Amino acid sequence: MPKAKAKKLVVDEALINSCLPDVPKGFNRRIIQESATIYRVDLVHEKQYMYKQGETVVTIWGFVKKDQVHRVGVKQKPSREAVCHLLDASDLSGYSSIIPTGPRSLLHLK
Repeated sequence: MPKAKAKKLVVDEALINSCLPDVPKGFNRRIIQESATIYRVDLVHEKQYMYKQGETVVTIWGFVKKDQVHRVGVKQKPSREAVCHLLDASDLSGYSSIIPTGPRSLLHLK
């Protein structure tokens, strides 16, 4: 008997939005398709900042390439290594796709 092929995950804006963590209070999410397989996920700040009078402030949360989440790399492009699979992205921070690897406190610098 022939092997059954695994269904390929069809990645689109709706799937990405449903898999990502909740947006922090005071932010909105914007998903932009940059190429056939790469989506950029932005956090749009609702708050107005003095240094950006009348302009919208946007932070790149991360990228989705095929079915993998990537953090922001050099020149606001996706990093080479994947952070996690898209279906596991809800475990990430709502502020960034970067997973901290070092100490979370500055007390160790004393």
